[in-house]
Amino acid sequence: MEENSTQSQDRFFTDTFKVSVDGQHRAVFPKAWRLPSDTEETRFYLVPAPDKSIHLHTSTQFNIIVDALRKRASSNDVMAARYLAAFGGNSSQITLDKQGRFQFSPALCKHAELGDKVMFIGSILYAKIISEENWNKISPELEDSLNFIKDTELANNDIIL
Repeated sequence: MEENSTQSQDRFFTDTFKVSVDGQHRAVFPKAWRLPSDTEETRFYLVPAPDKSIHLHTSTQFNIIVDALRKRASSNDVMAARYLAAFGGNSSQITLDKQGRFQFSPALCKHAELGDKVMFIGSILYAKIISEENWNKISPELEDSLNFIKDTELANNDIIL
């Protein structure tokens, strides 16, 4: 079942979870991030991220990414086509089984240096999947994160955290 816009609006990725990865590169999607309407056909997308991590997107969010890529790349731009092939060839569409498990591709495991434990970091609109070691290297201080959020459009809309 494809996510509809109502479901996407209700799914926010918050909190942090340490999750085991089995020998078949499977992990359990955090229960707190599942919706009652999710089925075995609900699709998510795993994409490589620049900081040796993986971003997990809903179908709705992934469509926004695809639309942005469409606007950026022209069909006669050879390098753009190569970049898109590298990005797309290392991305995966996933579904969850009845236990809420999904499988990482070997390419994504290698890119993100995943071991037998990974961190699922809620990033509000998407989830970051990263090894604990790599997360400890790049994790910003909470105060810096709060200052970043404060400086967004929230301030212009009189929204206070």
